[in-house]
Amino acid sequence: MLSIGQFEVISSKIYLSITIRRDVKDSCYFIALVCALVQCVHAADLTFAPNPKTATMGDTFAMDIVGTDFPVTEGGGAEFIFDPDIVELRSVSVNGAVWDTFTSNGTIDNVNGRVEGIMVATFTDPGANFTVATIEFKALDAGFTNLAPSENPVNPWASGGSAISPALVNGSVIVTSEIQRDGDLAPRGNLDGIVNAGDYLVALQIVLGNIQPTPDELIHGDVYPVNQGDSAIDVSDLIQILYLAISSL
Repeated sequence: MLSIGQFEVISSKIYLSITIRRDVKDSCYFIALVCALVQCVHAADLTFAPNPKTATMGDTFAMDIVGTDFPVTEGGGAEFIFDPDIVELRSVSVNGAVWDTFTSNGTIDNVNGRVEGIMVATFTDPGANFTVATIEFKALDAGFTNLAPSENPVNPWASGGSAISPALVNGSVIVTSEIQRDGDLAPRGNLDGIVNAGDYLVALQIVLGNIQPTPDELIHGDVYPVNQGDSAIDVSDLIQILYLAISSL
């Protein structure tokens, strides 16, 4: 049999054990809550693709407004501003294949350089990565413009009835007077009009991420697909520049 003193000691240990376990359980709940909140801080991105986009004066070209890393969402809205001296916004076309409940292409204002009221909704989960709308521009003048997005105040992004605050990532458009996808990258800042080993080495450093291309270099070095480009200097361009360098020997 246990004495009263022994029972008191054992009871204290049992109480202490229960208290510790409750504290641990509460701590786990707290940690899980913090993790969930941290995840919600960076729930999603709203941006443009391709980014940056290069074009020549007079070109008509398209870009997409895209969502990335979204939780399950019922939809939302977007607006953005641009430089109307550099580009003219021709149209906004919401992706009806994804947003099948409600859509609005918004209102275009090419005088002040903005579009408002793009809205989408669906009862079907569009997935973590999706296209909100395709936008079509005409390049008016040589230069650079940001595409600065903002949320639509009437129809904010939502998940399960709760608001989502996506990170709003600027897009950009580079318009040139005469595009030259010729592979001529060297000497940097003083091009020599020929493609040789020096141009290949500059392209290699860009592909490896050791240097960042200037807007002009992004055009000169974006040689693949041939006569079209894809707004990036990557391994395909590197191979094409090597081919051009060998061909010039």
